[in-house]
Amino acid sequence: MEENQERLLKLLEQAEKEGYLRLGGNALGITLSKRKEMFGKPPSQKIMLRILTEAVDLARHQAAGTGISYRTYVKMLWREGRRP
Repeated sequence: MEENQERLLKLLEQAEKEGYLRLGGNALGITLSKRKEMFGKPPSQKIMLRILTEAVDLARHQAAGTGISYRTYVKMLWREGRRP
């Protein structure tokens, strides 16, 4: 357990040094969006949108039947030009 904590601390320190560490509210994370080109994925940008509560609830309900997260489901709808 202690070995994993030390490894995680090193990863966080490295991410901070390279500019991949992000802090937000109560969350801490490492973003790889700057490195996606290494994995053959197109670059992406994080955005924040306000969406009606009913639309989010509907997306959650529809995504539940697919086995994917509602966020992924909404992104799929966005690419298809549809809305939940």
